[in-house]
Amino acid sequence: GIPPNLQGEARETLLAEASQLARNRREALRELQTVYGRYIGQLTSLDLVERQLVSLSGDFTDYIDDQLLWIPGRGIETLVGPAALGNVQLWFLSPSNWLELVQDLWTLLFDKLGILLFLVLFFLILLTIRRRAIHQLVSIAEDTRKIRTDSFLLTLKALGLTLVIVGALPFLMVSLGWLMSRVPTAGTFSLTVAIGFTKAGWILFSLGFLRQICLPNGLGDSHLGWLKPIRESIAREIGWLLPVAVPLGFLVAASLGSDVPQSAQGLGQLAFVAVMMVSAVFLYRLLNSKGRLMVTAREQEKPGVLVQLHFIWFPLFLLLPLALALTAALGYQYAAVKLQEQSEITFWFFIVLFLLKELLLRSLYVAERRLRLQDALRRRDELRAQREREEQSEDEAAPVISLDIPELDFDQLGDQAKRLIRAGYPVSYTH
Repeated sequence: GIPPNLQGEARETLLAEASQLARNRREALRELQTVYGRYIGQLTSLDLVERQLVSLSGDFTDYIDDQLLWIPGRGIETLVGPAALGNVQLWFLSPSNWLELVQDLWTLLFDKLGILLFLVLFFLILLTIRRRAIHQLVSIAEDTRKIRTDSFLLTLKALGLTLVIVGALPFLMVSLGWLMSRVPTAGTFSLTVAIGFTKAGWILFSLGFLRQICLPNGLGDSHLGWLKPIRESIAREIGWLLPVAVPLGFLVAASLGSDVPQSAQGLGQLAFVAVMMVSAVFLYRLLNSKGRLMVTAREQEKPGVLVQLHFIWFPLFLLLPLALALTAALGYQYAAVKLQEQSEITFWFFIVLFLLKELLLRSLYVAERRLRLQDALRRRDELRAQREREEQSEDEAAPVISLDIPELDFDQLGDQAKRLIRAGYPVSYTH
């Protein structure tokens, strides 16, 4: 403030200067507020332009993808010659490429050391508890055979144990592939291996999960009530498909990058044709009319609609992978891969829906089984009370009252429960 002992003209001068400074400050703040408002408006306009640019880029990407679908490439006849196969070997076995991969892994180790240690630790934990999980599945299967110990929580626990049993190696493969693809300085070969590792991990997990469900004491055996011939057929066919599909899936996924040399893309084209042919063989062995699966399904008292329409959908199932293999062999590799991806998504969508339906049936089965137990106990108590009221001679031996609990099958669920399943399951396909 102004010193109190300051008087006269000097005091007036200081007051005038202070007032002028205050006015200047107020003007500066007003101007700053105006500039901030203009700046925020420009940022809003810039954000709008960027959103439009992203939307336009997405439209161009979709347009390019649509156009690339039917642009022909090299036919398969140009990929099986000695020169083409030699170029593939030179690229995949090149010491410089593998040295680049080692360097990128070293970079990943330093940049993501904490995450890598966590992944390795979690992988080791899964391996450690895997054997225990297998024994627990056997114990849970024994508990499901007894009404008093059976519970839907046992099914959920068995589902978690199944994921533990099959998930260790796929988890490590997918995690390492994902981390490698996020390294900013990763080279083309490293990114190729990362993408292939990720795809191979997902294939190993999905097929391994289906196979584990069908093994003895698994979900399909002890919880979902699947027939033994059907379970054995699925497990047997997936058993030989798994070691073939994983490396072929690795090659197909690894060859899809835009920076991958043309020779390596040709190897992916050959691998795609091979995996489609293998898929056709798998479908034929599993679903042909003389196989154990379809024979068992036809022997049921009430064969389903799918069994009755086998002559329609079975040829279509075989035609799909064969058509995709032919499309890729003629040079339309990009279109074949895109169609295969959509078919794969649709397939797993129906598999998940089917498993959800089976789990819902399982919960209803357990609930109705408990109700039948309670009803049988109530009737036994009523008979016991009735006999106690009857007059009997002291020498007469009272007969033993047995507890008769009729066996319950999935097909014997209550009418209301069956109507619920039949109504809800088809509707879920339309959403």
